[in-house]
Amino acid sequence: VVAVSLKKGAPNVIIATTDTLPALEKVPSEASRVAVVRAFENFGFFCPWVPLRDRVDLGKRAAAQRFRHFQFMRSADHVLTNSRFMQNALADHFKIDPRSIHIMPQLCDIQASPVSTSPPNTIGFVHRGARKNTRFVLELAQRAPELRFHIYGRDKDLPARLPFNVKF
Repeated sequence: VVAVSLKKGAPNVIIATTDTLPALEKVPSEASRVAVVRAFENFGFFCPWVPLRDRVDLGKRAAAQRFRHFQFMRSADHVLTNSRFMQNALADHFKIDPRSIHIMPQLCDIQASPVSTSPPNTIGFVHRGARKNTRFVLELAQRAPELRFHIYGRDKDLPARLPFNVKF
């Protein structure tokens, strides 16, 4: 949560990410509420781009939270997101006026570098949980022993023994 004060006294703007949206509940009435959303997984069961099993889990989580994210998102004066896809998805799901959802493209660019710390034929994979389909990557590593795989992230949900061409 970021509080911005343009002059002494109470903050003029409170900025919250999806993890800190409940902070918007405590914002003084004279301050603007801004929600920052890069990726949002709390759409509940009605999330067509997510597999059915994961949608059931998301639906359970949404029900447990009593759809509080809906309330918080709708209470925001402005929403900042990073793509037209997210703008449309947020407007549709939360019934928010798309004009209050602003797209802020990422301000960095990735430049190819002729120097690499990874050996040739290396594939990097970011692992942040079971839903990232690590089993597929490990199966692919077994089927392609000529390639190297680097897995970055949490070791939770990884098997105790990794294929010889996988480095965590």
